[in-house]
Amino acid sequence: CEKPDAMTAVQVEEMKAARDRSGKTLLVMRNNRFLDASDVVRSLIKEGKTGELYTGRCGWIRRRGIPGAGGWFTTKAQSGGGVLIDWGVHFLDLILYILGGAKLKTVTCDAYSEMAKDMKAYKYNFMWAEETKDLNGTNDVDDYIAGHIRTDKASISFNGAWAQNIAQDEMFIDFLGDKGGARLSYGGHFTYYGTSEEGELVTVNYNYNIPDHMLCEDRAFLDAIENGTHTKTHIENILESAKLLDALYQSAEKKEEIKL
Repeated sequence: CEKPDAMTAVQVEEMKAARDRSGKTLLVMRNNRFLDASDVVRSLIKEGKTGELYTGRCGWIRRRGIPGAGGWFTTKAQSGGGVLIDWGVHFLDLILYILGGAKLKTVTCDAYSEMAKDMKAYKYNFMWAEETKDLNGTNDVDDYIAGHIRTDKASISFNGAWAQNIAQDEMFIDFLGDKGGARLSYGGHFTYYGTSEEGELVTVNYNYNIPDHMLCEDRAFLDAIENGTHTKTHIENILESAKLLDALYQSAEKKEEIKL
């Protein structure tokens, strides 16, 4: 199944129940779990290279890039949400994966839909899925999102935008510890920042061949069907990120912190 998995975590639970009844294999799109860099960063943290990991933070921001304005992308009844469920699911799920089994405790979130309130007047320099645009359609989803998550392992802060009035586009995930940290470029390499045995500050750029992570995910699906392997994106492994999105949207709607 592609992402978004469904519009709510309850629907994702229903997908899992249908899988249980059918005995079939169900994997859900989380292709960034198959990036080599994701597993290397996860290993560095487990090996203690970052020391006490206390927080992760991420950003996915673009100047003017609302996809398919007015079409299904910006219609909550069809998409379930905006930039958080579209892009944010990748970043937040990847942090949860790299942290490894972190339990969610509390979330707080603010969501905004400001940049295309008048879609006919909305100016943009890029539009994904422009063929689905409908300037007479609906725009009732978030185009900017910001918030904070507490887990039993580390805190997570984030902000993301399909569109905002700022020039610099960025997509990154940071992991910060008391001995070292790492910045993961979305879909690419990462850089480690730490200290040497002599106490000197060091910066290490990890550059290596990056396989096609979508192809790796496809291969994992075929292997799961043929051999019964339990892959990184089996439905059980992504339920936590689906629940997280629900809680964040609930926090934004109620304008208060949500306990899980």
